[in-house]
Amino acid sequence: MVSRQTSVQQAKTRSDWPLWKWAIDAEFKALNDLGVFSHDHTLADLRKQGVNQSPVPQKVIFVAKYDTEGNFVKSKARNCIAGHQGVKRFG
Repeated sequence: MVSRQTSVQQAKTRSDWPLWKWAIDAEFKALNDLGVFSHDHTLADLRKQGVNQSPVPQKVIFVAKYDTEGNFVKSKARNCIAGHQGVKRFG
């Protein structure tokens, strides 16, 4: 049985790492193909464009997909914005 991972570091230590690497690569390729990310910027380039904030943290979420009979179908990875965890906004 392929179990769900909680981090990329944990996934790398497992014998089924190639399944998770494939899922991560597929997710980032799809995001790149959609133009979600922009690459090869230096800090100086970003500052010239008026970007003064820190990058938004991201996290990869892992899911093992199974069919109705409980057979493993595929591994999936989703890149998610981690947000501002633990930051008190009000009160």
